[in-house]
Formats: sequence, C-alpha cells, structure tokens
Amino acid sequence: MSVSQVVVAESRQQIGTTKSRRMRRQGQIPGNVYGLGQPNLSISMEADSITRVVASGIHVVDLKIGENTSKVIIREAQWNVFFTEVLHVDFQRVDPEARVDIEVDVVPRGVVGSGVLEQLVHKITLNCLAYQIPERIEVKVGLLKIGDSVHVSDLVVPNGAVCRLPADAVVLRIHEAKNVEIVHASAVGAEPEVIGKKKSEDGDAE
Repeated sequence: MSVSQVVVAESRQQIGTTKSRRMRRQGQIPGNVYGLGQPNLSISMEADSITRVVASGIHVVDLKIGENTSKVIIREAQWNVFFTEVLHVDFQRVDPEARVDIEVDVVPRGVVGSGVLEQLVHKITLNCLAYQIPERIEVKVGLLKIGDSVHVSDLVVPNGAVCRLPADAVVLRIHEAKNVEIVHASAVGAEPEVIGKKKSEDGDAE
C-alpha cells in the first residue's frame, strides 16, 4: 500500500508556456489542482522533491499550500523525452473516505524456473478507497510451472478493493518455448522455407 507523503506547493499567478519554462529553469515545476467542487488552482513545486515523489510510484499525497493541506491523487505527470525530469503535475482533490477508480501496474516478480512467461494484462483498474491505492500489484512467478496461470482472482489487492476485470480473466501464464523449425529446400540455391511463414495470394512468401 502506498504511503501518504507531504508535497509542499505554492499558489502561482503566472501561467503559460513561456512562464512555465522560466519556472523550470529556476528549479520549480508547475502544476494544477482540481476537484471536490473547489476552484482549480495553479501551483508550483520544488523540482527535485516532486520528481522523487512521482518517480517513486506514490499515488496519494498530502498537498500543503500555505496553511491548508488536502488529500490528493497524482492524476497525471508529464516527463521530458528522456524521462529524467518531470515537467508538469496534475493533482485531483479527493475525500479520503471516497472510493476512486485508478489504473495500477501489474508487475511480475521473480524468475520463472522453466517455460516462457506470457503477460496478458499489464494494468488493472481498481476501485478502492483513496488512501488504499497500491503503488503496483506484484505477482510472484518464481514457483510457477509450465501450464500454470494467474487469474485476476489470484491478485493480492487492498482490503475492500474491487478489480474492474472479470475474476477469471488470465493475467499471465507459463507455456513451453516453441522452436521455429527450418526446412531446407532440396534445390541448390533455393532459399529455406520457414514453417508457418504466411504466403501471399500468388504463392510467394511475404
């Protein structure tokens, strides 16, 4: 389960692309706060601090602006093209007793002993209390064998959380590695044919 952390911000009056670039050069990151029927608010935060929070995968934070502190969800974070710096963060105010829908990554942990791991579901949408949002859903795969599958019902989620996918949906499974069989043509100079290679309508391999 994620740990609520305090993010200190200041209200900002200057908006726009040029002003935002100037802020970033000064070590500040622009952001917005909205939700709970309150007015939208433009804010700025210390760059190093908010980058660490976003990179940690924390979803829920206590946003402190002046004397006021609100429970918020990090709804969207924009990164630079190298994913080394956060450029902008949007926060949504939430009632800590209210339920929210949020996407959470599903992450395999461990090394598969035999076979090949195939992951069919990489994210799930959870409905849960705001303060119960997990950073990720981890699936231990070290003890799985060929033919084993992990279903949505097998995932460990916070108490009371509901996954929006069917309980019998397959999240990942282990199957045998399939080797590609090569058949060599008997004619000298002919190219080998790869079994399973699709052919076009005129008979030539694509």
